[in-house]
Amino acid sequence: MSLFSGMTAEAQREREEFFKEFETKTGEKVKSLELAELRADAVVYQELNLKTYRPGVWGLIVFCEKTAYYYVAPQESYLSFFMKGAGRTEERLFSLTELSAISFSLPKRGLLSFLNPETARSVNASYKNFDGAERSFTLVLNHKADDVFAMLNAIIVKPPLQ
Repeated sequence: MSLFSGMTAEAQREREEFFKEFETKTGEKVKSLELAELRADAVVYQELNLKTYRPGVWGLIVFCEKTAYYYVAPQESYLSFFMKGAGRTEERLFSLTELSAISFSLPKRGLLSFLNPETARSVNASYKNFDGAERSFTLVLNHKADDVFAMLNAIIVKPPLQ
C-alpha cells in the first residue's frame, strides 16, 4: 500500500518534504499514507471541524508510529476565484486514533457486494463525541480496506486499565 509507487525524482523530493513538515507539526515520524475520502453527516463534519460544501472530504490518512491522522491539505476550488472564500478548504489535521472510544469496522460484504465496489475499499468508524453521543463516518480508500483496517486497529489509543 503506497501512494508514492513509481515516483519521479521531483515527486520523491516532494514526498520527503511533506514527511519532514508533517513530523515538525506532530512530532511523529510518518510510516505510510493512504488517500481517503471521509464521508459523514453535517454534525460529524462540524464536530471534526471539517468545513465542506460537498458530500465528502478528501484527505490523507497518515500513519505514524503511535497515531493515525487525517490530513486535509489547503486548496481552492473553481468557485473561490469568483466568490471570496467560497470553495476554499483550509488545512485540517486531527488524530483519528485519539477520538474518544474510536472503533473501526469493515462493512458487511454480502453475496451481491460486487455490485458496489466501494464496499471493499471502505472502513467504517464510530466514536463518542464530547457529550457521549455515538457518531460515525466512513473512510473510502484508494486501495482495498483490509490493510488499512489492520493498521488502524493496531494503533488505536486504548484507555488505561483502572
